[in-house]
Amino acid sequence: MDTAEYERAWRELAEGVVNRKHGFHTFTLATVGADGFPTARTVVLREADAATRILRFHGDARSPKFDELRGRPQVCALFYGETERFQVRVSGTATVHHGDDLCRTIWDAMQPISRETYRTPFAPTSPREESDSDAALLALPDAFQHFAVCRIAVTTLEWLALSRGINPRARHDFDTDGAMRTHFLHP
Repeated sequence: MDTAEYERAWRELAEGVVNRKHGFHTFTLATVGADGFPTARTVVLREADAATRILRFHGDARSPKFDELRGRPQVCALFYGETERFQVRVSGTATVHHGDDLCRTIWDAMQPISRETYRTPFAPTSPREESDSDAALLALPDAFQHFAVCRIAVTTLEWLALSRGINPRARHDFDTDGAMRTHFLHP
């Protein structure tokens, strides 16, 4: 079995973590809302580990997406790099971390400017009032309470390489023991 494009998928994901200009730096995360309908948003890729098949992103723990992830941890993530002409779609199970040792370790390693986002007293998607002001920002140590980490355990990875002529595509499914099954697909 040729695994070159599968390995490329993980290389592109890893590059997206460290290169802000790479097409995979941000991706679309789809969850299922409490109303049963899908919701999607863009998040920033913070980790892509091929050995463990883990993807990671961060966010504000008050965001509705974290309630969705706790209630229904099955997710789909879609990456597309226009320059790379490569698409990766993963399905997996999300685990939310909030206030634990993993969050603390990541928080402590973050650039100070990245922590600023979590100082706002207003929850994401909460109604905005005309009188709202970010003047009363939380102290930086207190902002940690809003920081959450999500790790996605990839159970399926599908890639599509766009090229002239044939556009190769495959799906890789992972058994609970980690064994990979590959299915080559029509584009």
